[in-house]
Amino acid sequence: MKNLTFLSKYFLFSILIVLTLSCGSDDINNAEIEEQNQNIDDNNNSGDDDSSGDNSDGSNSNTTTTVDSQLVNYNYRIAFCVGTRSSTAWIGESIVVMIEGENPSDRDPEVMTETVRLLEEVYAGFENITGLTDLPNAAIFQGKTVIEIPQDNCGFGGLANHGALGISTGVPFFNILYNSLENNFRIIPQVFMFEINRNFWPEQFNNKFDWSMDNQIQNYGFWTVGMNNAQAVMLTEILGIELDYFGANRIAFRNKMVDNLTTYINNPDEYDFNFGWLQSLMPWAQNESINDLMSGLLIFSYENFGEERWLNNFYRYIQDPRIIDRSGMFAFQECRDNIYKIWSLSAETNLIDFFETTLRWTISQTAKDDIIDML
Repeated sequence: MKNLTFLSKYFLFSILIVLTLSCGSDDINNAEIEEQNQNIDDNNNSGDDDSSGDNSDGSNSNTTTTVDSQLVNYNYRIAFCVGTRSSTAWIGESIVVMIEGENPSDRDPEVMTETVRLLEEVYAGFENITGLTDLPNAAIFQGKTVIEIPQDNCGFGGLANHGALGISTGVPFFNILYNSLENNFRIIPQVFMFEINRNFWPEQFNNKFDWSMDNQIQNYGFWTVGMNNAQAVMLTEILGIELDYFGANRIAFRNKMVDNLTTYINNPDEYDFNFGWLQSLMPWAQNESINDLMSGLLIFSYENFGEERWLNNFYRYIQDPRIIDRSGMFAFQECRDNIYKIWSLSAETNLIDFFETTLRWTISQTAKDDIIDML
């Protein structure tokens, strides 16, 4: 009964957040994120210096079975509007969870230990899948990556840098994670996966196939969001962690994305690349972003072209120098060709029928010849 009661409260709490907070994941315009990240970058120190400020006399060192906790004055780096605040640092082996305005006695040390270890597991999972093991830190404490939990996350559900470790999200989202572990459920809110994926999506990845939408040069970044949401599905499945998206679990979140790809595929007389992939809002769902379709393609590809092996290969080939950066934001043919090449190399088979027949994308003869030579 305890677990059933928790799930009911958990669902209601998730719905409450929908009504009271803006979700900083799907709904933030990428240009706004880039502007905020620039502000963060200007103030970041990615070296090994301790950015905590002074430890208070109230430091609490726990036993070796639990993570250490310290009351510190911490200068928030990713939550750019917060500044220096009294906070509790929960210090793991590679991750520090920094919670603004709390004392060590405000949380159960055993639950916080599970929380820190789960976040460390997620970061290790991203490193294993992407092969990106030497990224700098955007926020650091005692040489470790910081997950910042401010009381007010500057009006955003989540914030993170591209290609640098560390994220910030507000206390309400963190409490979902904490409360689920307290009740013996390994459930992580989507915002954590979404923002951590930004850490493992360096800006140069966008140069391979990110394009602008609606004939507006500044309207870009949708493939980034697409991968953020796709990894919330794929990596949680690999790690055996349940996902929460405002009360929806991983399967429901996954279906929302893949159903859009199915709609596109099943309507060849209505949709093609020009009318389906070049609009920021999907033609069949005018209030939903194109990044959901991109997430659907990524998840479908993971499920059908090799699962974890395909995903490992994806990160290998998106960094392969033989895949030349597209020449501009409207270089649609080059973007299509690069996706075809990366997808085929990752699947270790030529996917030309999938791209030309199923997706109805035009692929250049040069790209087809390249894949024949490269496989």
